[in-house]
Amino acid sequence: MKGPWHCNEPGSFAWHTCTERWPRIIRGLADDVPAHRTALMALAREVEGEGVTPLWGQDDDFRFDVIHDYSGLPWTSLPWYVGESWLYAKVRAAVGWRFHRTDPFRAAKAREEAGVADADNPADPDPLATALWRSLWGNRADLSLPSAKDHVEVRQADLLADERAQALAWLQSARRVVILADNAGTELFCDLQLARALEDRGARVTLLVKDAPFFVSDAIPADVAIARRQLRRGVAARVVAHPFLTGPEWLATPWLPTPLRELLGMADVIVAKGDCNYRRLVGDAPWTPEDPRSFADVVDLPAPVIALRTLKAEVLVGVDAATCARAADVAPDWLVSGRFGVVQCAPGR
Repeated sequence: MKGPWHCNEPGSFAWHTCTERWPRIIRGLADDVPAHRTALMALAREVEGEGVTPLWGQDDDFRFDVIHDYSGLPWTSLPWYVGESWLYAKVRAAVGWRFHRTDPFRAAKAREEAGVADADNPADPDPLATALWRSLWGNRADLSLPSAKDHVEVRQADLLADERAQALAWLQSARRVVILADNAGTELFCDLQLARALEDRGARVTLLVKDAPFFVSDAIPADVAIARRQLRRGVAARVVAHPFLTGPEWLATPWLPTPLRELLGMADVIVAKGDCNYRRLVGDAPWTPEDPRSFADVVDLPAPVIALRTLKAEVLVGVDAATCARAADVAPDWLVSGRFGVVQCAPGR
């Protein structure tokens, strides 16, 4: 596995995220939760230059031992995904999440949910294929990168890796499916519709969500409850939340705690949604098109994996140089804009 992106590479999206996006997200959040403005503005200043500080004695501090190696150093010294996961641990501390369990991003999520409708269509001749397609492009609705939703058109040419035939073959025969959810709002509605299409075929579905607020709009159990109430037809999927999903480790078998390893190992298929899950699957590394390894070569989970993701990070493995060049000709920001997507498959190990 390649080493991951760090935030200290000027010109990279990791650098841009650390120096511009993170402070902007924190200051925007302060407008939604003014009672915590002082603590949030202090966090923004820390990110912008005051240096990394641990959360001495708090739950998240024990999960992020790696952070102590960077104490006092600039946030730009952090590995990108470690820094991103630590940012949201610090946000949770700033708003007192462990004491009152109030989601500081709920107002933003509610704005995203407004107008979302159930797309259930009993006349659809292939509801599973339709639901898979919608679940993929629903990933554009990401509040940590709201500009991604500006791409409203869905073009076949924007799909840079298309392994839907394999994905659908696995899903059509699956009896147990785990969906690793990403964002609340539009995307979660699409994911629940995918779960419903699978249940209509007799599959049992588990929706695996974050245990705490993360990456602005990542789904937690309360978001699933809200979405379910807005569906025209119910979804029986079991909802499981686990703190590993908001931690700094890679999404790979050697890192998994026993309950998650057993849950994923019992699945016939794992559907991994979105950018964050993808980054954790492939080590958040700066893969190049010249690298001969495929997505299947890199992923290490105990069951087959289908990745459904729109690109919002400079992390992509298993797409050939010619395809990447064509996307770059269309849009110089092709790796980070959310316009382009992939459906990639990896057998379980």
